[in-house]
Amino acid sequence: MDQAYELTRDIKLETTEKTRAYMEEAFQGESWATRDPRVLRGTSVTGDNYWKGEQGHLNALKIVETYHCPDPYATTEMEDLALAVVADRMGMLDRLLIVRDSVDLDIFMNGSTPESLWTPDSDESLTSSDSSESADIFETAMKNNFVVGRVLIDAICDQTLSPALEN
Repeated sequence: MDQAYELTRDIKLETTEKTRAYMEEAFQGESWATRDPRVLRGTSVTGDNYWKGEQGHLNALKIVETYHCPDPYATTEMEDLALAVVADRMGMLDRLLIVRDSVDLDIFMNGSTPESLWTPDSDESLTSSDSSESADIFETAMKNNFVVGRVLIDAICDQTLSPALEN
């Protein structure tokens, strides 16, 4: 992880003015909400539930504190645990590298609810390009993920990321 972070920490990532405006609205007065995005190192809390709302946020912070995580709380998600279990069962957990882009907030914006976000004909649906929850962040995040992922994939293919790859 140290090697991967060193390779990617200074990569310039993109955002949009629309995303900045939504972040400013959601986290008024927080300088990190409108700063340029960057590669960060942090703890990802994973599980089989929907991490959203104030209680989900507080639970994530408590988990990080309880388990003495080495890096600060960064994200919650549901997918990485499944990948880690498969890698562990194949004896390859030490070779698992996950690059996450944060596109969801753990608070609801503009009074949205889970029902309004996942109902296709709702004005707030994530399928709407006007949704404050999705803004235009998904497309930009995928581009950023590719830029970071490509550096790591190239390093793995060139066998410069880890000496273990030479075996």
